[in-house]
Amino acid sequence: MEADENTSYPDPAAYYADGPATLPNNVGGHEGVYEPDKMTDGITRACPWLQSLISGIEARRREDRCLETECYNVHKARLETVKTLLMRKLDYEVAARQAYEQKLTSTLEQRLGGMEATLMLRITELDKAVSGLIEIADIHHEQAAVVHMDSFGRSFERVHADEPAESHSRG
Repeated sequence: MEADENTSYPDPAAYYADGPATLPNNVGGHEGVYEPDKMTDGITRACPWLQSLISGIEARRREDRCLETECYNVHKARLETVKTLLMRKLDYEVAARQAYEQKLTSTLEQRLGGMEATLMLRITELDKAVSGLIEIADIHHEQAAVVHMDSFGRSFERVHADEPAESHSRG
């Protein structure tokens, strides 16, 4: 549909700048003052299906806004719940790790203490054993020296027993 040259349309700037403007021709069944709400009412009275469509769109927008707000609030609450649960889990894991480390430290200290006592006992036993071995070695050394001296003395006596008596007196 093409615009007719003789048809003039209202200037919205004139309506807002100087207040209501007088329309030159019949617009929306109203002659005179430009009133957009009355024009819409006139159109929707003429087309009831348009009114129901507009009402449905407006209702849907309100529902969408409500749903968006509700969804936002639900998601926010869920995120807060997840955050709280994660913080609790983190606190629990930290506490569990600290308890485990403390138990492990205690166990290691007990084991090291037991090992230290065992090592000290073994060192004492080894010290006694080494002292005993040293004593035995000293005894064997003394006995070996006596045996050596005894065998040396016998061989010396044998060697000199075979020599004539004169050789001893020549000297």
